[in-house]
Amino acid sequence: MIKDHYVAIRRSQGRLGDAVKVMAAVTCAEAAGAALGGIYWGMTGLCAGWAIAASLGGAALLPAVMQVFRGLPAAEAGSSGLSG
Repeated sequence: MIKDHYVAIRRSQGRLGDAVKVMAAVTCAEAAGAALGGIYWGMTGLCAGWAIAASLGGAALLPAVMQVFRGLPAAEAGSSGLSG
């Protein structure tokens, strides 16, 4: 989910080229983690290696995503957006 948000944010900022490079690196890390886990510990290691690499990749992208969400203006108290 974090990776999807990261790409969408960079796309809206007109920085899709940067996102492609970062996502390529994260994807390679996931593949390497899965391959190494699979080599050393079989199917369980493959799954664990991928999960660890995916978690680390998401953690690396989280600051960029949170920076955008912190910059959004807060909704005004008492306004529901409904007329009536």
